[in-house]
Amino acid sequence: MSLIIKTKHCALIPSLQEYIEKKTEKFHSFIEEKEIQKIEVIIEQKDYKDKATAYKAQVTLWLLGNTILRAEEKQSTTNAAIDLAAKKIENQIGRYKGRFQNRIRHDRAEKIKAESKIALSDNSNEVDLDQSLFESILVKRTKQFPVEAMSIEEAVERMELLDHNFFVFLNNSNQKLSITYKRTNTDDEYGIIEPQW
Repeated sequence: MSLIIKTKHCALIPSLQEYIEKKTEKFHSFIEEKEIQKIEVIIEQKDYKDKATAYKAQVTLWLLGNTILRAEEKQSTTNAAIDLAAKKIENQIGRYKGRFQNRIRHDRAEKIKAESKIALSDNSNEVDLDQSLFESILVKRTKQFPVEAMSIEEAVERMELLDHNFFVFLNNSNQKLSITYKRTNTDDEYGIIEPQW
């Protein structure tokens, strides 16, 4: 397992690095270390509209079986932002263990063992767009990522684990590119968007 710490517009001082290491080590009390392939923590200092928040902490865990857990929090101090993001990750680990580990069968376990031998690389590329070309629209960046084939249920679970409002996937049942999303004003209702060609 590797821990990667990045900062934007602030310095990675030794006390901050030690605090992040201490917080991420706690994850091993919730999930076995061998299941975690990589942890990335990004700390960013920024002038937010809400003057009480000056730091953003984003914590991402890459687990065996292509599962990603991610949490993001903004607070007035780095430690407060890290604390809240780490707490979210701990809750997500609990959901992951409950939802996914009970469903892993022998063939899935064999696939995960094979995947653990392959070094995980970050395939997502973020491209900052030239603002002069897009002054009339609010697009700030384009994000590219690999699309995986899975069931609708698994896509909803992945979306929940990432704490996102939508998730793009290849639907196993019909081989169509699909988007699952949380319906507004509901806690447990979801929708699916499928293209027509």
